Amino acid sequence: MTQDPNVIISSKTLVDVSQLPAEIVERKGLGHPDTITDMLGALISSNYSKYTLQNFNQIFHHNIDKISLTGGRARVDFGKGEIIEPIHIDFIGRAVRDYWNGKKLFGVPIYNLGAEACKAVFGSLSPDIVYKLDTSKIKRGSDDLVGTFELGREKQVPNANDTSFATAWAPLSPLEQMVLDVENFLNSDYRIRHPYIGTDIKVMGRRMGEKIWLTIAVAFIGPKLSGIEDYKEGKEKLREAVANRTGLPIEDIWINMADDYEKNIEYITVTGTSAEQGDDGQIGRGNRVLGIISPFRPQTLEAVAGKNPNSHVGNFYNVWAAIISKRVHEELGLHNNVVLVSTIGKPITTLDSIITFDKSVDKSDNRKVNDIVKEVVNSYADITNRIIEFDFDDLYPFNLIKKYVLKK
Repeated sequence: MTQDPNVIISSKTLVDVSQLPAEIVERKGLGHPDTITDMLGALISSNYSKYTLQNFNQIFHHNIDKISLTGGRARVDFGKGEIIEPIHIDFIGRAVRDYWNGKKLFGVPIYNLGAEACKAVFGSLSPDIVYKLDTSKIKRGSDDLVGTFELGREKQVPNANDTSFATAWAPLSPLEQMVLDVENFLNSDYRIRHPYIGTDIKVMGRRMGEKIWLTIAVAFIGPKLSGIEDYKEGKEKLREAVANRTGLPIEDIWINMADDYEKNIEYITVTGTSAEQGDDGQIGRGNRVLGIISPFRPQTLEAVAGKNPNSHVGNFYNVWAAIISKRVHEELGLHNNVVLVSTIGKPITTLDSIITFDKSVDKSDNRKVNDIVKEVVNSYADITNRIIEFDFDDLYPFNLIKKYVLKK
C-alpha cells in the first residue's frame, strides 16, 4: 500500500513577483541550441519507450538526459552561405541496450532511435542543417539503479528513480506571459510571413519598476537577404511587430544588440540557428517546464527531457507540479508555488509537497488543494502516456515537439 502524498500548505508566504521592484524573464526559442537538445532528449526517450513497449511489453530503464550539441562551422554572407562542418550531437546517458528474455538476447536499436529523433527535430528547423550523431556514450545504468527501476516495475506503483525536487507556479506574471508570447509569435505567424527569420530566437525581458525592456536575439538567414539594407529593414519591421504585439514603446525593444554595421558584424546564419557555428547546446540549460527561465521563482536544475517517463521524478514531478499549480489557480483562484520532493526507492506517489499562497486560505480550500494533489499524483499511468505522446499544449518541451516537430 502506498502512502498518500504529504501536503504542506503555507499561506501568505508567497511573494507576487509582479509586485517586486525588478523582474527578469528569459525564453530560449525553438531553434536555440539548448532547446534543440531538450527536444532531442524528449524524442529519443519517447522513441525508446515506444519501442520497448511494442517489442517487450514494458518500458526499460533509461535516462538519456545529458545530450550535448557541438556547433559546426559555416560560411555566410548576404545572398549566400554554406555549411563547412556539421553540427555534432552526442547522446549521453543510461539505457538498457540488450535484453535477455530467458531464451534469447535482443538488442535495442539505440542509434536508429536517436537518428529518428534527429531527423524529426532538425527537419522541422531547416532542410539545410547538416549534423552527425553519436550514441556510443549511452551506457547501461548501474545495477542498483536498474534494480530499483525493475523493483518498481513489478509493483503496482513505480519506485522513484531519484531523490530530487520539482517546481512550478501559477499564474505567470505579466512579464512572463509577455516574454513567452513574443517568442511564440515570432516563431510561428511572423516567421511564416518573413522567411528570412530563423528559428533561433531568444527573448530577455527585464522590468525595473513599471518600465519594461525586451532584448531579442534573432538569427536572420543571410542567403534570403540581398544585403545590409534588407537586414536593417527586417530588424525594424520586427521591432514594429513586437511593439504592436506588446504595446511597448518601440525604443524599448532591442534587436541583435551586438550588430556593428561599420565592422560588418550582423547576426546572420545559413540555417537560422546559431548551432551551425555560433553556439553549442546542452540538455537542461534552457527553459523550465513552464517554458521560461524565471530567476525570481523557485527553480529546479533538473532537466525534464530525456528521463524515463514512468519513474524518474525529474521528468514526472515537474509535470505534476505544473498541472497541480495550474489547477489550484484555475479552480480556487489562488496564486501559488508548488514544490514536490521525492525519495529514491519509495513509490513515486509517496512524496512531500510544499504549496505556498499569497494570501490566507480556509480549511475548505486546504481540503480542495489536498484533493487536487492526490488526484494528479494518482494519475501517474495517464501522465506516463501523455509524456510519451507529447500530449501537452503548455508544458515544455513537449508542446514544442507537438506543435513544430510532429505538427499535431
